[in-house]
Amino acid sequence: MEVFQQMTVPLGYGFKPDLPIVDSRVAINRMLLAYIHQLGRLQPRLADILISRFKHGETIKQVAFRLHVSQEQINRWQKLANSLSRRIDL
Repeated sequence: MEVFQQMTVPLGYGFKPDLPIVDSRVAINRMLLAYIHQLGRLQPRLADILISRFKHGETIKQVAFRLHVSQEQINRWQKLANSLSRRIDL
């Protein structure tokens, strides 16, 4: 949680350093969902992959099969989504 204490973005989503762990996770989840929503406007496929992987718990193999692409492509798209996160203004 220390890394989130140093960031200004989570504070806008209800994160405070003295919150219990459950409340901190709720605030962090709000921030991540806001990021995925913004990403969905720029790159809908990347947002779909992140939602499938981390909200619905699908494996890379399951997502790749559903989208008819290789597992390596899913890995590349996840890395792209990570690099875009630095450019999205929440």
